[in-house]
Amino acid sequence: MATTDTGIFQRFSDPALAHALKDKLEGFGINAVVVKDAPLLDEVWVGTSSQQDYYVKIAGADFVKAHTLLEDYYRKEIESIEPGYYLFEFSTAELQDIISNPQEWGPLDYQLAKKLLNEKGIVIPESKSSILAAGNLETLSRHSDGSSLKLIGAVFIGYVTISLVSMIITQRYNFPYSSMLILLAGSHLAWGRKTLPDGSRVFLFNHADKQAGKFIFGAGVFLLLIIFVFLMLYMSGFSFDPFEFSFTQVF
Repeated sequence: MATTDTGIFQRFSDPALAHALKDKLEGFGINAVVVKDAPLLDEVWVGTSSQQDYYVKIAGADFVKAHTLLEDYYRKEIESIEPGYYLFEFSTAELQDIISNPQEWGPLDYQLAKKLLNEKGIVIPESKSSILAAGNLETLSRHSDGSSLKLIGAVFIGYVTISLVSMIITQRYNFPYSSMLILLAGSHLAWGRKTLPDGSRVFLFNHADKQAGKFIFGAGVFLLLIIFVFLMLYMSGFSFDPFEFSFTQVF
């Protein structure tokens, strides 16, 4: 079920394109806003390009209306597209990729890809006939792979643990800033969500990944508590060196 909360309708790396979509949506009577906000995690972690940092956001309840109106609009517009438009150079496989990933391409490219494939004798099934079709919603609702994020969380937990051990040996307080990344990785795994074209929100990761995320987040909280204890020890006699760390001091 669609929510009334504001959600990300489409992402852009070009602010002009984001504002053009905003203007078009407002022309349909849909309130929209453009927000510049680089993702907290880059594509190595969660599969989202950090270059796509201009978000067009609308109310979740308007998602279906917006997609329907845009698809109707561009279905008519594709008849007058200039022959030099880049999609005309796409191979069949590349056009099919657009159909499989409609949110990454936008309504114009999606409608034109359907038309070009039909001209090649390739019929798009009903389940893929619209970005709101059941097949596309099912594909887009699939969970992301959380293995990279779990590995990164584990690496940072190990690094912070080593940093804490080094503090015990050297008696020098050195705040391990990576502890914040542990919390970030864990919270994203455990509670990260994405907005579907119909405005509904689903968890990014499956149950096992979410449980791992909660464990990583809990470990991050525990390590921060230990760091706080070390800070108290610093105030009681540790030397203070927040930016310098040398493994030669450990050995």
